[in-house]
Amino acid sequence: MKKIALFAFNGDLMCFVHVLLNAIDMNDKGYQVKIVIEGSATKLIPELARKDNPMYRLYEKAKGLDSI
Repeated sequence: MKKIALFAFNGDLMCFVHVLLNAIDMNDKGYQVKIVIEGSATKLIPELARKDNPMYRLYEKAKGLDSI
């Protein structure tokens, strides 16, 4: 099994979402994926964890991969 590490360090929401989408896609293709969140990207976690955020379900799906 191929192992992949994706790094989210930019505080831009769309960059972070791109990491989540790639992690989900790679997991679906059979890769073992881990996401490393650092720098200003860590500030996005509380925002994405709010149920009223449009990206909440995507964030939860990525968390379900045991990637975060």
